[in-house]
Amino acid sequence: MVSELLSALDELAGIDLDELSPDGLLDLVAGLVTATNRMTAAVTRAVRAADRREAYDRDGAVSMKAWLRGSCRMDPAEATATVSTGRRLEQLPATAAAFADGAISAAHARSSPRP
Repeated sequence: MVSELLSALDELAGIDLDELSPDGLLDLVAGLVTATNRMTAAVTRAVRAADRREAYDRDGAVSMKAWLRGSCRMDPAEATATVSTGRRLEQLPATAAAFADGAISAAHARSSPRP
């Protein structure tokens, strides 16, 4: 599944943006933003599952945040935000669904009010 995604990203990187019309460029940007939101939601969901199961312990990390920083080279603030958002979204099913659909960004998901 991930290898198919990486192949699609390779194909996307090969698009000649100069050949696209202005409308085509805007459609591409809108689609990429939605896809980015969906990917970020998928990462956040997987991080939450790994955090809940303490999978990071397998690699000797003390927390999911530490594992993300060390193994994924994630910025410390981004690692903290990803773990926090995953935990938070468990209590916000509508927000989690909108994030998973790509309708909102990670920043929006993080700032949604708690019930």
